[in-house]
Amino acid sequence: MSWSDSLQSEQARQVSALLDRATEFDGKAPVSEQGRHAIAGRGQARHFAVRDDSDVVGYAQLQAGSGEHPDMAELVVDPARRRQGIGTTLAAAVFDEGRLGTTVWAHGNVDAAKAFAQSLGLVVARELLQLRRSLDAPQLPEIFVPEGIVVRTYGGREDDSEILRVNSAAFSWHPEQGGWTQAEIDERTAEEWFDPAG
Repeated sequence: MSWSDSLQSEQARQVSALLDRATEFDGKAPVSEQGRHAIAGRGQARHFAVRDDSDVVGYAQLQAGSGEHPDMAELVVDPARRRQGIGTTLAAAVFDEGRLGTTVWAHGNVDAAKAFAQSLGLVVARELLQLRRSLDAPQLPEIFVPEGIVVRTYGGREDDSEILRVNSAAFSWHPEQGGWTQAEIDERTAEEWFDPAG
């Protein structure tokens, strides 16, 4: 077991299958969208896999922070192999490899993950909330658009430099969102869920 800067195609397939099993079991994805991109080779991260024979039963990912932003880790253990020390092995690897202050993301507020984090002495430092509103009913109020402001859908690459400028200004303090480049926009606009008219 050692850290690597990339995953070979078979390793990436096995890690993705592990993430799918954990997602189905927990009802939440254990790794973020940017983490999935890194597994597929479309992002910067270090990878650590725990194997049982040829099967990946545990996985940790470490994304380097920048400046004052700490390194960020995500980890997952196969649901069928939990409570066997694999998570502890992954956490030890993360804290040995990461810089002081490395943060660990726990997705979905799953009871087992909370108990595991508590056993490691970790505390909640940040919480991500997703706010949603149905577009069906009740009807949204009419939008007032001030004179001189144009509201329209995404216009393609010609919009990207301004999107990046505004994003950087709005999220300069944010460890994941603040450092976006053209590569992050290109990754998202290439996703099957992306709709430029949406």
